[in-house]
Amino acid sequence: MIKSIDNRDSGPTPESHVKHDTCPLSGHGELVTVAEAARFLRVSLPTMYALIWEHRIEAYRPGRAYRISVHTLHRYLESSKL
Repeated sequence: MIKSIDNRDSGPTPESHVKHDTCPLSGHGELVTVAEAARFLRVSLPTMYALIWEHRIEAYRPGRAYRISVHTLHRYLESSKL
């Protein structure tokens, strides 16, 4: 947040209300880390990475870290039903 010279709050800046963990272009909704996805699916981190590397779960890699959409995790669960 940018403050004026006399330290009064100038209100929210355009960037302060933007949620950076969303992907508005894909329409998938919230993006989560690999660790969060592993906890959600109740699998280990190595298993989660294996699912990504085997292309069984779609992931995005903006920079060095992977991100997975919540919608993708729900689709994976639905497709894994017995």
